[in-house]
Amino acid sequence: MGIAGVLTGCAPADPLVPSTSHDRLEMLRLAHSAQGDALRQRYPYASIPDPAVTLVDDAAWSASVAGCMTSRGMPVGVPLAGAPPADVDPATYEIVRYRCTTAFVAVGALSSVEGPYELQQRWFGDVGVVVPCLRAHGAHPADPPPFADALLDARRGRPWSPYASAAPGDRDEAERLESACPRPGS
Repeated sequence: MGIAGVLTGCAPADPLVPSTSHDRLEMLRLAHSAQGDALRQRYPYASIPDPAVTLVDDAAWSASVAGCMTSRGMPVGVPLAGAPPADVDPATYEIVRYRCTTAFVAVGALSSVEGPYELQQRWFGDVGVVVPCLRAHGAHPADPPPFADALLDARRGRPWSPYASAAPGDRDEAERLESACPRPGS
């Protein structure tokens, strides 16, 4: 049994291979869906469908999102970050911003999305290096979830972090621990 079997309790059925653009796009769609679920809970009266993602050239992303925003009633030049202009309803702004920023994905942005392979590599580093380091520094991180659970949580937009579990609610302490025990390869 290899290191995967030692860390998970059994050998993996199929070793993962590096993620494809399709894998990364699917992870992005799942994250967008989780964002939509959060908005639907906050605004139950609103119709908030999951967006159909369209890949666009990096240079066309801003114009695509801006066109989407204006076609849904936002004034030209409404910022994508921060508070909406005073004459725009905050709920409407948040929903339109979600719909438009998740409907278009810049091709270059896909490389920053972790697919299953990258998540597995990070999980192995967290379990084999980071968690023991945190414990050696006196921190008490939660026991890592099995990889299948960690992958499912990441797909839901809630990735497991050994730093956050070692210092729940204390961002400064989590950052200190991350500095003391960096992830392999970072």
